[in-house]
Amino acid sequence: MSQSKRAPNRRRLTDQYIRKLTPPSDKSVMVWDTAQGGLALRVRPTGTKTFKCCYRHQGRLRWYTIDRYPAIGLSEAREVARNIRAQATLGADPQGEKMQSRVGDSLAHIHADYVTRYAQANNKSWKQANTLMRNYVLPKLGNRKARDISRRDVRRIFDELTEGGRKVLANQVLAAMSAVFSWAVEREIVEANPCHGIKRNKLEPSRRFLSNDEIRAVWLQFDALGLLPMTALKIILYTAQRPGEVCAMRWEHLDLDAGLWMMPGEPATGWPGTKNGRTHEVPLTAPVLELLRGPDFEPTEQGHVFPSTKRGKSISIPRVTDVWKAAGIKRFRPHDLRATAATGLDRLGIVRQHISLVLNHSEAGVTASYVRHDHRQHKRDALDAWAQELTAILVGAGTTDQMAEVVELARAAE
Repeated sequence: MSQSKRAPNRRRLTDQYIRKLTPPSDKSVMVWDTAQGGLALRVRPTGTKTFKCCYRHQGRLRWYTIDRYPAIGLSEAREVARNIRAQATLGADPQGEKMQSRVGDSLAHIHADYVTRYAQANNKSWKQANTLMRNYVLPKLGNRKARDISRRDVRRIFDELTEGGRKVLANQVLAAMSAVFSWAVEREIVEANPCHGIKRNKLEPSRRFLSNDEIRAVWLQFDALGLLPMTALKIILYTAQRPGEVCAMRWEHLDLDAGLWMMPGEPATGWPGTKNGRTHEVPLTAPVLELLRGPDFEPTEQGHVFPSTKRGKSISIPRVTDVWKAAGIKRFRPHDLRATAATGLDRLGIVRQHISLVLNHSEAGVTASYVRHDHRQHKRDALDAWAQELTAILVGAGTTDQMAEVVELARAAE
């Protein structure tokens, strides 16, 4: 990429162009956006890309550093630049005000700081929250000073989503906003969290588990998804583990001879870590071992059992829309296969504590601080019982549907 000495490098910036922009070899260059006056992208040889805004104050040229890309997106940067130049037209000096105090930072700035300084290191779902903020909050409030944002402003976004029939999304957006403001309160950037006091929408319980007939119906449809998604979904149902953790399974964590899958609690190369950060041992039953020992499954250089076409990545959680539609049943999610297995264990009479161990749910209370036994045999017995039951279900001889009423009556009598 070169920059003419006579004319600045100008073009209409796009996200695709910015992502593919090759860093210069020797010194930084500026690419000016023709869609928004005064907005430029500075690209350093290190690859760092930063949005800047140029304006004049009292005849002097002033530069305002907006933020790095992609911590702030192109559309948000344009909105910030538009706001900065509008303020400058009225005689204000945004850069001067910024230098004097950071208390008046815009929500876009605070959110970017929150992501880079806190969320990326401490929140495994930061990407989802970041997307929610960029799609539903920053376009409306991003250029506003965070300390000036009121509960009414937040409620307006929340109510718009709720009244549009998107109650779940409204709750998720509210939670994403609240996390940013809580962080800002802790750092004394703002005095209060305007999200507090807004009650989230009440939702119907989302837990769904498949009946025996539904299990048989979807099992026949898994094959149409291809080898990797099909096998991942079957292992989720056999092991009752989280879909994301199954899809991220790595060969070095498997001991097929011992029939064990050891999930490290902490993130490692190609492995996201477990949800609760605790190491989790999963006994592998005979049907799971048979799937993993199939002729099409061999350890790969990148280590993933379910490698993606993108080198170094594992597959995403499979989409099952075509599965439940083809099976002619009610909508379900991959996570519902985990719930189905847990429900099956319960109906087989497995004690709740052992089901919790299989699911790797966090324990609460003082007891959890002292009890460290991994209960390997309890988990193996539970999963062996479920594997036998699931195998029976698939050939039309399962017992859990018939047991359900008896078990529920027995629990009610306890």
